[in-house]
Amino acid sequence: MEILTCDGFISQSGGTPQCSGSWQVVQVAEFAAQYREAFTMSSQEFSYLAGTFVTWFVLAFGVRLIRRMFNT
Repeated sequence: MEILTCDGFISQSGGTPQCSGSWQVVQVAEFAAQYREAFTMSSQEFSYLAGTFVTWFVLAFGVRLIRRMFNT
């Protein structure tokens, strides 16, 4: 199965979509592989993001806790 993709920006004028680049016919399996590649993270990237999230969460929770302790 094939789909039509645009390698630029798509805009619509009238009833016809316009592509700022060029239209390309791509096999669905190839498109799915590129999509999966673009949206999957390596374990290092995931660890970094998880660590950053935990750090900011602990920091925000700690600041809130300290402010609550000094407000009483």
